[in-house]
Amino acid sequence: MKGTIRQRSPGSWEIQVFLGRDTNSKPMRKTETVRGKKADAQRRLREILSDRRPLSTL
Repeated sequence: MKGTIRQRSPGSWEIQVFLGRDTNSKPMRKTETVRGKKADAQRRLREILSDRRPLSTL
């Protein structure tokens, strides 16, 4: 899985994690908003990427 972080507004960050492609070859993504510093968003992205649960439970 890969992920990206972008700033939505001051103090608000959007995390997007690529989950793969569906049967129509469209990309599937999980999106989450983190409020705080960029380091908080980076920490959350690392948590999501290192999580070993099945993708359907994210």
